[in-house]
Amino acid sequence: MLDDSLPLVTFAVFAYRQERFIREAVEGALAQTYARLEIILSDDCSSDKTFPIMRELAAAYRGPHRIVLNRNESNLGLGRHINRVMELATGELIVAAAGDDISLPGRTAALVERWLACAKKPCSIYSALQAIDADGAPLRTLGAPPKPGPLAQRLSHFMPGVRGASHAWSRRVFDEFGPLLPDTLCEDRVIPFRSELLGGIEYLPGAWVRYRIHGNNISLYDNTEAGQILSATVKINQQNLNILLNYLADADTAVKRQMLPGDEAAKIGAVLARRVENVQHKIAFIQGGRPQKIALILANLAGDPAQALRWLAALLFPGLYVWFQQRNFFLMSGGAGEALAQYAGPLRHGVGVAFSLAAALFGIRRLQRLAYLAGAWRRKCGRPAL
Repeated sequence: MLDDSLPLVTFAVFAYRQERFIREAVEGALAQTYARLEIILSDDCSSDKTFPIMRELAAAYRGPHRIVLNRNESNLGLGRHINRVMELATGELIVAAAGDDISLPGRTAALVERWLACAKKPCSIYSALQAIDADGAPLRTLGAPPKPGPLAQRLSHFMPGVRGASHAWSRRVFDEFGPLLPDTLCEDRVIPFRSELLGGIEYLPGAWVRYRIHGNNISLYDNTEAGQILSATVKINQQNLNILLNYLADADTAVKRQMLPGDEAAKIGAVLARRVENVQHKIAFIQGGRPQKIALILANLAGDPAQALRWLAALLFPGLYVWFQQRNFFLMSGGAGEALAQYAGPLRHGVGVAFSLAAALFGIRRLQRLAYLAGAWRRKCGRPAL
């Protein structure tokens, strides 16, 4: 008999062209031990055998959970796919799972236990992950609790986020704020921001998901070839711009619904406006011609001299800029391992500063060399050195 005092939970598997891994992902969903559970198996119009495998497993299931099978008529993309699943979901808590990962049987029960222990206050809850390779061999454990401190202060340097592969959220997140913007790709940045505004984020120690790392993971930081760096950098900044536009819309909703004190709302709004302008400038700098690059450098001299110095160095030494961006991508893709990944933000900043200093020093040496050659030429011509 089901315990009606337990909250109804939705376990949602989001799949797209993952025929190699989807069977294990669905089997992990069907094996969940939590009692009051509905399972949504949703495919985003895959062209391979992903959906037929999901349908086969759903038809063969004889367990206690309610199964909802969904296939989108067209490919919606991640943001709209999540919006569609939220239309189908009836649970108080939504436990998300990717079609290439494996959830352990006790995952939902552990998340709900922690959520109830916090009186359902957190609107996002996530756990650590056991990273595995394409064949299922263990790699390393990933996970860390959310960063502390006032939200406005953290927004100046970071975007609130969780480990998306282990994320669960309260349906209040969508009841209060509505659907995600259509082009949203990083839901594990957007939904946690909403959760911060509503009730906070909770971290569950212990790896309850086997997170598969393989060639088709959604990550622009894997484009480390020199010829791909600039286009990938633009796409990453466009992705960040989408996240920030989601933040602005959600912060506006929070103000209208009086979720935030006026002074805190003003601080958050000011920080987000600065970050949006900064990202727009980054995109314009990479895509613009030399005159536009110079104009952006001059425009940022007063407000952000460090950024202006980096851009000046990039303008003078584009090859060196690409090389340093490759080091950035290596850090952000996890190529340096989890021990370094947790310091990726500070390391990226350090890489940027090192790039600027190296370029500036190289520029000084270059000018010194030119001055030496000019002096030698003037002496050869019988003229006094400058």
